[in-house]
Amino acid sequence: VLAQLAHLGLVAGSADPPSLTPDLAFRVRGNAPRARAAGLFVPDVAPGRSFRPGDLLGRILGVDGTELDALRADAAGIVVAWAEGGWVEIGGIPGTLGLEDADG
Repeated sequence: VLAQLAHLGLVAGSADPPSLTPDLAFRVRGNAPRARAAGLFVPDVAPGRSFRPGDLLGRILGVDGTELDALRADAAGIVVAWAEGGWVEIGGIPGTLGLEDADG
């Protein structure tokens, strides 16, 4: 909006649109790894935070608190959102990720 107002001469500033920051460029939508156990999903990476391949995204805990599974990132990206509720079934997807596009 400010770029349009600047273009019309209504406000001072650049009429050039802002460029994407490198952290937001070249993302594709992806799913978090599928759960290999049923239990309570506890995220280790907050929404909006970035991660690298191999980073721990979250853990699945049993009702007694025992760690049943650890979900690790297959690629670099950012966490878009985790599913509401926390309980996941075997094969369930606990969230949505923004993954770096290998094709750039």
